Amino acid sequence: MSDASDENPSAEYPVRSVDEVREEARATAVRLDELMAASTEPPTVPSRRQACSADYDRVDLFSSRASWSVRGVPDGDMEAGMTRMRDGLEAEGWEIVMFEPNSSPVGALELRAENTAKGLFARAEFADARTGRLPGGQESDVRVTVFTQCYTDPDAR
Repeated sequence: MSDASDENPSAEYPVRSVDEVREEARATAVRLDELMAASTEPPTVPSRRQACSADYDRVDLFSSRASWSVRGVPDGDMEAGMTRMRDGLEAEGWEIVMFEPNSSPVGALELRAENTAKGLFARAEFADARTGRLPGGQESDVRVTVFTQCYTDPDAR
């Protein structure tokens, strides 16, 4: 006897349009820029389809990722922007999983947040040149990535 997932392999992952999921990831990344409010220039935020990390062998599964970064902004503004991002995400119902220096050699301030109801995840890192731990001459920056849970592509079959 087979179970339902054998008969319908997409049952474990919601079916959604690739374009719809890419736009959701892009729009969320843009929202994080708005929350950060550290730059007057809105970032160009491309989004892309990528293989689903849950099962790289299944061509019908995918997730989406959108990223941007900012540099050339005063360090204090970037640091305050990280706090605004954290506070804004929390106010919008996201769970803050991490907001502290990470274990990398530069000890970047890292924000990790999840909105499991929407299948969205966010990660931001502020590499602060004021710490003296960045490679010679590197300026401070913030890097932000939004990614989605895995979905089934209705057009992949």
